[in-house]
Amino acid sequence: MQLLESSMQVVECHSPPCRILPACKLKSIFVEATQAFIQSLAAYHLSDLLVHERDGLVRILNIQ
Repeated sequence: MQLLESSMQVVECHSPPCRILPACKLKSIFVEATQAFIQSLAAYHLSDLLVHERDGLVRILNIQ
C-alpha cells in the first residue's frame, strides 16, 4: 500500500498553514493511527483478498 500511495499523510498542516498547529496533537494521533493501519495490512497479501473471488475478478477485468 505504501508503494501505491504518494503520501500516507492523513492531514496536511502546512498548506495552507493551520492556525492551531502549535497547540494541536491531532497530527501525531493520525501518524500513530496510520502506522497501526499499515502494520495491520502487512499481515495480508493481495492473494489473500482474491482467493475466493478469482473467477469474478477474471470476468470483471475481462482477462482470458
